[in-house]
Amino acid sequence: MAARPEIVELDAVRRARADPNPAPIPTTPSALTTVYLRRRDALAAFIRRRTGCDQAAQDLTQEVWVRVAALGDQAAPVNPEAFLQRIAGNLALDWLRRRRFRSAFVASDVDPALAADPAPEADRALHARRAVDYLAEVIDELPPKRRQAFLLYRGHGMTMKQVAAQLGISEKTVEHQVAKALVHCRHRLAEAGLWP
Repeated sequence: MAARPEIVELDAVRRARADPNPAPIPTTPSALTTVYLRRRDALAAFIRRRTGCDQAAQDLTQEVWVRVAALGDQAAPVNPEAFLQRIAGNLALDWLRRRRFRSAFVASDVDPALAADPAPEADRALHARRAVDYLAEVIDELPPKRRQAFLLYRGHGMTMKQVAAQLGISEKTVEHQVAKALVHCRHRLAEAGLWP
């Protein structure tokens, strides 16, 4: 009985990760995937050193995989390790640039969403104003405890744990209340044509 292709591929991935001195790998898309899987931890460490952020390292390492997977059946580069390192470096640099851009606006109290379009069209501004006014009404429809949990979490930027401590309820209850509030708000905004 022949092994299923996905099992054979998984075995190859395990062998590639376990072998500290692998033989040269042919340059095919599956070879690029194998190199990625073998070097994933090193790529994450490289990105972490560049960005100084563990979460960014995890996210950007995943983005490297997305880029590799998007290549599909295209021929892999001659040096797949250098190719992956270049992708990781470029993603880290882009992340740092976005962070610096956002930091400049936070320091100057300018909303980055408005910076790209200094004079939004009148109908967009009117639509946004209507949505905000209607959202305030929709939030007022929520039961008092749900509204309070929702506003503390989304409006005041508190963590679920902080909200739970302030309200004297469990974090799970806070999660439940916030999720229900979000569903209610989205549903009501969609009914009014204010939600995509």
